[in-house]
Amino acid sequence: MSCRSRKPALTFAAVVAAAAWLSRAFAGEVLINEDFEKLDLAKLPSNYVINTPAELSIVTDPQKGKSLRISHAGGGEAALGVSLDIAKVRGRTVRAAVSAKCPKSYTPIPEKTGYPQLVILYRDDAGSKGTVAPVQPDSVNWQDIAATYAIPATATQVFVICRILAVQADVYFDDLTVDVLPIPGAADIAIPPPAAEGPAKNALTPATLEQNPAQKAAAAQVPKKTLEEDGFLFSGDIFIAAQAAHKQGMTPNTIALVGPGLPNPELEAKAPSRWTFLPTAREVAGVLIAPERLSSSLPAFIVKNKPEVVVLVGEVRSSRKLSLDERSEWEDLAKICARFGAVPVLAIPTAATPGDLRKEMLEAADATHCAVIELRAPLDKRLGKLLSLIEKHVFERTPPPATEKPGEE
Repeated sequence: MSCRSRKPALTFAAVVAAAAWLSRAFAGEVLINEDFEKLDLAKLPSNYVINTPAELSIVTDPQKGKSLRISHAGGGEAALGVSLDIAKVRGRTVRAAVSAKCPKSYTPIPEKTGYPQLVILYRDDAGSKGTVAPVQPDSVNWQDIAATYAIPATATQVFVICRILAVQADVYFDDLTVDVLPIPGAADIAIPPPAAEGPAKNALTPATLEQNPAQKAAAAQVPKKTLEEDGFLFSGDIFIAAQAAHKQGMTPNTIALVGPGLPNPELEAKAPSRWTFLPTAREVAGVLIAPERLSSSLPAFIVKNKPEVVVLVGEVRSSRKLSLDERSEWEDLAKICARFGAVPVLAIPTAATPGDLRKEMLEAADATHCAVIELRAPLDKRLGKLLSLIEKHVFERTPPPATEKPGEE
């Protein structure tokens, strides 16, 4: 039941993540509804499979009744998987949900995707691919865990799995449900066609500028800021992309900090003047929220909170192994922000930080014309300068004059 990374076209994956959340309002076919009240691990249905059976049991919980307990000693995996009817899920979007709790907590191993988790996994001739939703370690109460994934037409097998991978943990699972949703882009899903179909609306091209002389003139007035001199990136093409992304109805002067690079005390310590940080939400922030995982939870977060600006924070120091599609995953996240009306900003490690994350994030920013800020002090001052430019040029609001002291960055 290993989940090896092999990602399909990611411009479409960003749309899939957004469409999956929006489509919850529409009825789908229920494939699995397992409450474990009658499940006998010794006489499993033909489409159920377990490994390390000595670590799995059915127990009674005061709140939930009978539940699946997985008590794993660590290393390898302990799991219960359910094979889905391939004819019903091939080329469709699958949604899985489960309740889980971990009374004694656990220590995650991010570089091994090591934690208790809910998995949607497909296999085809080229290998396997999937998405993982972690059980959080900081709560002894029941949590609702959910995952959504678009299964390609090439899939030969699809599984939904409750498992503990690599770590030592004692976890209870209950109320496992799996349903299938319409294909993103179908008539009953209220989402625009993918921007990849034809020129993206936030693409800066000579043709689009010539068609809009006023925007061309406005772009020419935008000051160019560089990482080397200013510690952040802003320019005419970033202005045009941000202006295309911004929608009416967002909450003025609010910033959402999201991504695997949180918590970051330097960044979170103080919001720039006139701006407010939204409360950090664990479904979109923290070491367990790798970029691919964030693409599933970010749409709902933006729709609920309506931030004007979303800062996508990369890790300053991390043992996380970068995905083969790392750049495209950050690119997806910027596109999701834009699709739902928020202006994205990528917060990247400094050049002195080991690894390739900075390079991957910079390439993602270049591909999406996204603003960038470097994760070095004084962050609040430089973020304030960037936001002042966005407020003036993108939102067309005139902020009060800055009161910067001589010698400040």
